[in-house]
Amino acid sequence: MREADYGYTNETFQVFTHLGNILNIGDTVLGYDMTTMVTNSHDQDELPKNVPDVILIKKVYTHLQSNNRKRAFKLNRMNLDMPDDKDY
Repeated sequence: MREADYGYTNETFQVFTHLGNILNIGDTVLGYDMTTMVTNSHDQDELPKNVPDVILIKKVYTHLQSNNRKRAFKLNRMNLDMPDDKDY
């Protein structure tokens, strides 16, 4: 289900993924919505007839994402020696 449609629709989708062994109920994933895909007629002719509605690509680990993480290194400043004649 698309995040924008959550709670508004009762539509079901045919899904294809390689993540079946690591997904659980309530997980957040990233993928491609093939029902709203825009193609030109040349590409559409080459697609198989039984394309799934959604292709899941990546599981999002929200508990590992933190905006407050500190850097593993310290930023240093470089001392710049500017010439006095400004010939650049």
